[in-house]
Amino acid sequence: MRFTAISFSVFFILCVETSAADIDVIDRQYQDKLTQARKVYADSMKKIISDTIKRYDAEMKKEISAGHLDEAAEIKKRTERLKQLKADPLADFKEDDSKLVPEGDENAPGTDITVKKAKVENDLEKRMKAFFGAILKEDYEKAREYLDPSSVGMVPPDMLQGFMQLFSGALKVNLIKSEDQLKLKEMTLGHRKNDARVIPRWRTPMGNWHDGDPQYWVLRKGKWYLGDDKQLKNFK
Repeated sequence: MRFTAISFSVFFILCVETSAADIDVIDRQYQDKLTQARKVYADSMKKIISDTIKRYDAEMKKEISAGHLDEAAEIKKRTERLKQLKADPLADFKEDDSKLVPEGDENAPGTDITVKKAKVENDLEKRMKAFFGAILKEDYEKAREYLDPSSVGMVPPDMLQGFMQLFSGALKVNLIKSEDQLKLKEMTLGHRKNDARVIPRWRTPMGNWHDGDPQYWVLRKGKWYLGDDKQLKNFK
């Protein structure tokens, strides 16, 4: 028996299928253009660096001939630094920009927050239990507070509540009566430290533990929210 985690995928398909498709096209076009621009940049940088190294080499030979060994050593250091840059001219662009976040967006992920795995696991488990607890108590307004604001805004309120009611029923069918029957089994933190892949576990009245489906949680303004599990396809 397997417990299925909450998912908003069905609602996104029903409500924003066309919009999502358009956004995907825009994202792909952006990535294609960005890749092309970076290639042009890298080629230009390599040429500039190669020309500069040649000029440095010529100056270094002059300094050596003149007996200015300290000056020659300094030029050599600069040459070595340029050679390192030439090997990877795109080093400054390694940050993942597959998710564009508008500057000043109040829902932007908290990328500047330093987190430790143990603390994240503790915070996530508390938020996860609080969400499930609200669902079990049928306090859907409270449960909504634990859902990703960006995702919730794309789903009509009455449809979202209907889904949470179905989800509450599914929990009870699986004999889950309290959030104390749930715990966090596994958590993988994204490389930007602002999202996570979470696998919950739940305990039956007989004491057996079962794994749930993976969930996607995102950090926004210092708090973790349950998000759209479709994001797990691109999670890293």
